[in-house]
Amino acid sequence: MEYYFEKPQRQTMNVDIKFKGLLAKWFGNRALLRKVNGLQADYAMAMDQCQLMKQHILELENKISSMNAKVELQPETKDVETPYSVAILLAKRGCERGEIIKECGLTESEADLILALHNRAADSSANSIAVN
Repeated sequence: MEYYFEKPQRQTMNVDIKFKGLLAKWFGNRALLRKVNGLQADYAMAMDQCQLMKQHILELENKISSMNAKVELQPETKDVETPYSVAILLAKRGCERGEIIKECGLTESEADLILALHNRAADSSANSIAVN
């Protein structure tokens, strides 16, 4: 009879080990399932953010293209002479303050500043004074 008692004990132990193995697998699978669900949620959130970024990039590209179109429509400023650029040319040619004011429509202060900065006659006289 001892044999019968020992044998069921061994089967119980085997069942316990199998049951514990199944429980471990089940709980392990549940933990794995929780991880997978968490990763799926993270993926969905990342995809939503990517979609928002894609929309934002498209909006920025549209703004850039409209700005480029506006820039292309504007005239080139290299060919357009401003009153100041004309006044600088006149000052470099040695014109007087009154002529610069009359031709360019500048104030006396503006004409004086341009003459002080760009007048060749003043530069040459300043250089001759510095040399002496």
